[in-house]
Amino acid sequence: MTPRPPKEKRHSPSAIKTFDQCPKQWEFRYRIKPPIEKKIGPPLILGNAVHSVLEQTMALPPAQRTVPAAQDLLRKVWPTIEGRGDAFAGRDEEKQWGEKGLGILQAYSETPDWEATPVELESWATLPLPGGSELFGKIDRVDSFEDGLEIIDYKTGKCRIEPDGLDKDIGAQVYAVAAEHTWKKPVKRVRFIFLEAGVDRVWEPEEDLEDLRELLADEVDMIESTTEFETRTSRLCDWCDYQAMCPAFAAV
Repeated sequence: MTPRPPKEKRHSPSAIKTFDQCPKQWEFRYRIKPPIEKKIGPPLILGNAVHSVLEQTMALPPAQRTVPAAQDLLRKVWPTIEGRGDAFAGRDEEKQWGEKGLGILQAYSETPDWEATPVELESWATLPLPGGSELFGKIDRVDSFEDGLEIIDYKTGKCRIEPDGLDKDIGAQVYAVAAEHTWKKPVKRVRFIFLEAGVDRVWEPEEDLEDLRELLADEVDMIESTTEFETRTSRLCDWCDYQAMCPAFAAV
């Protein structure tokens, strides 16, 4: 078995996206790693709970999947989600988010996806890069599609991707190239399912992904060779776990 690269040379979609948004935040999160109290809000609790329920539900044969069973499972999973106790302002807010989760499962059960037979669930995909680095990501679901694979990612938040913009999403890109390497089959379709909104974003690669692999390798090279990490302020700073120690806020 090939040894796994050290952590600083393993790059997830969220890590690359963090670097693109703010290199200084990347430095704090992935290199300095100061002890902090991470901010956990209701959206993260909902997302983790729904993902857990869908993983267990979609592992069942289609004939055994029922909405009441999935909703009961959500009620059982909900109290076990890490950070739940501090995520909500009170019981009423927690109830609202829990009911949102029940509604998501009801709506999803009414789509053709409810009858799908996955070939992989919550599985890791990796792609070794030149120089000993690696791209990796955890894929929610993999289905057979035509003579290849369909990569599926569940989203419980708002859809901020344009109808024809999924091919520009770093997560979709990493999942596509890593899945082809891991399962040795071509990725024919990548689909992000925005569960609450009831919309999909779809990308069907029309060409070989070699050019994309090279672009991602270049991105990783840039991250690993960076020595001065720029601070980029934006509205996202309000949710940054490192704002208190960030140079941009030192005088605030």
